[in-house]
Amino acid sequence: MTEIIVSAPGKIILHGEHSVVYGRSAIACSLNIRTYLKLSQTKDERVSLVFPDIDLTQSWSLEDVNSIQLPQGCENLNPKPPTEDVIKQLKTIAGSGETEIGNTASIVFLYIYLYLCKNRKQGIELKVKSELPIGAGLGSSAGFSVCLSSAFLILTGNVSTPGSDNIWKSDDLELINRWAFIGETLNHGTPSGIDNSIATYGKAIKLKSGTVHKLDKIPNLRILLINTKIPRCTKDLVAGVRRKYEMYEDIVTPVLNSMEAIVRRCEAVFSDMTGNHGDVTSCYKKLKDLIDMNHDLLRFLGVSHPSLEIICKTCQQYGLHCKLTGAGGGGCAFCLISPETTEETLQTIETKLKKQNFECWETSVGGNGVMCHDPACGTISSIPDFLKTT
Repeated sequence: MTEIIVSAPGKIILHGEHSVVYGRSAIACSLNIRTYLKLSQTKDERVSLVFPDIDLTQSWSLEDVNSIQLPQGCENLNPKPPTEDVIKQLKTIAGSGETEIGNTASIVFLYIYLYLCKNRKQGIELKVKSELPIGAGLGSSAGFSVCLSSAFLILTGNVSTPGSDNIWKSDDLELINRWAFIGETLNHGTPSGIDNSIATYGKAIKLKSGTVHKLDKIPNLRILLINTKIPRCTKDLVAGVRRKYEMYEDIVTPVLNSMEAIVRRCEAVFSDMTGNHGDVTSCYKKLKDLIDMNHDLLRFLGVSHPSLEIICKTCQQYGLHCKLTGAGGGGCAFCLISPETTEETLQTIETKLKKQNFECWETSVGGNGVMCHDPACGTISSIPDFLKTT
């Protein structure tokens, strides 16, 4: 196989951000906005990574990459995070790029390549294109890690290429997810596992106390995703909630419990919608109420931002319901698009938001996880033009 093309979805937290840190549940869904990767085998003896979205173009000789000394214990089927010594070697080989995010992407790429492809004699080139805004809390780094892991595992024969229906073997998905989690540890230190799990399996998951449960019953919901383009520090926002919790535990605890109840109610509505047990209008009314209540609770915890409030108020003027997603403090929000929402209304809202320098995407949640795009299966047309060029 001389060329492999894979993609993985972004993610959105529907409910449970911040409360999940305190042992409550969170629901995350895949976004129909994806990261794509094309792996091409080359005739030179180099490994190259081209990722224009983060201004990254790097190339290393196979001799330099294979010179890194790896410790015993990590195998293709048993991934483990790198030791401090290996990280030091990786940083030396990766060099110092123009951006920190580019340096980290190079290290993730080199580490996964080394363990899965070490001592290969043939060069490779990877081209990456993401439809997701980078660093906005929508799982772009996890999409990258999942794409890397799946492409290298296919290349080395550790997983089988899925058929035209893109149904992977469960063991193959599990292995892809474990390697992607290692990539996320290099990106974030101690990730929750939500992002890489969503990028691998798609659909929706519920996370509670570190345990991930796949949710198969999720309706195809349309949303308007809005990026404030305001940078935020997740660590600082989590710490701010922690200070409030420690100072006012008896007040904050009921808020966290309410967030848990919202997750349970949301699950119940999803079950009604997918099982045709509930009236569609009534189900959407409940979803809208849950969105409003959860955003109010997050505002109470102090993780909203003036930009997020502007977005919510703009949507509310046209009868749409919106909440922040992720850590807050900027980042992104989403607005539920119900069946009665007209295209004219959507266009009006998008125009108003874009005039205020926000980015907007109309998309849906609950779609496929990692996919392999095989020209023989007719899926090549769905990849970005950048990856179609040689």
